[in-house]
Amino acid sequence: MPEFQRLREVTGSPIYSRPVQTGKLLPVGRDAFSQALYHTRPDWTVAGLTTVAHAEARQSGDISLLGLAALAKEPVVLAALHESVVLYAEFVCAGVPETVPEFVYVWEVDEDLAERAGQFVETFNDLFREDLPAPVPDNADRYWLARSFGTARSGLGQTDPLRPKTIEVPELLGDCVELELRAQRIYELLAERHRDNEPVSLFFATLAGQESTHAEMLELCRAIAGREGWMDEYFAPWRAAIPRLDALMDEVEASLEGMDSVEDALRLVIRVEGSEINQVFESVVAATDSDFVHSLQAFQSADEMHISYITDRIPEFEPALAGECADLKASFSGRAPPA
Repeated sequence: MPEFQRLREVTGSPIYSRPVQTGKLLPVGRDAFSQALYHTRPDWTVAGLTTVAHAEARQSGDISLLGLAALAKEPVVLAALHESVVLYAEFVCAGVPETVPEFVYVWEVDEDLAERAGQFVETFNDLFREDLPAPVPDNADRYWLARSFGTARSGLGQTDPLRPKTIEVPELLGDCVELELRAQRIYELLAERHRDNEPVSLFFATLAGQESTHAEMLELCRAIAGREGWMDEYFAPWRAAIPRLDALMDEVEASLEGMDSVEDALRLVIRVEGSEINQVFESVVAATDSDFVHSLQAFQSADEMHISYITDRIPEFEPALAGECADLKASFSGRAPPA
């Protein structure tokens, strides 16, 4: 279609830096600053990034705005321009922690401001018959979640984190989130291990980003289900899979030591993704009793896009694995989407 070809022509233009295909419809831009982020991770400093970006710009001939800023060695301009290219620039992972961080919500508010905010909330609740929590330190986490999820009433309806949680959801949902995060850490480690093979490292970094998104989606499902409803009949058939997946992740993590070949790493991806981890993800989505979740395409197609990316890219690196990728893809094709 001419319009799409034109879009590809524009997004692939050198004014947006060097185009790189990542399995999506449109390329992303790999500019001198993205290269600097990639080559210096996770030791990022202003001086280091500015110096490496300058060297990359000189070597690559990058004519994008970020490339010009890198050539000029202007760190403030680099930072400002990188904010403006977020929609098309290449995503670079710095790495993930070995353990899931514990978030601490700090409340530092002027007393007079807090008092007036409390009056505002009370007036709002009386006027609109709402039950927003008081703006006090004990509710800092709920207000932060509301801010993170966006404007609740325009986007998530009754999933507003400021509303009281009234519906119990299985504690196992936390284990489901952790499974996705463990997969993310595995792929991040492989991306780092193969950093000298840039296409392969980018493949694993992309998988890590997808797993991170899956974990965020499950967290969102857990929050929404606690306020809108939980249909356990969709999740119950997969409860027994969770301890099996925990054991699998233990085995996979233990096998990483000494796994240096690209082929072995790619086989490991097939093993992880061929397990029940994606069915568990889909069961959580299906069990979340929310029109918002079930109507949002991102939830419905997350696994399909994930598997398609994997099965399309792996044979490019190791043609001998094409058959196993075809089997993996066939196991997903024709499967009913989450309810």
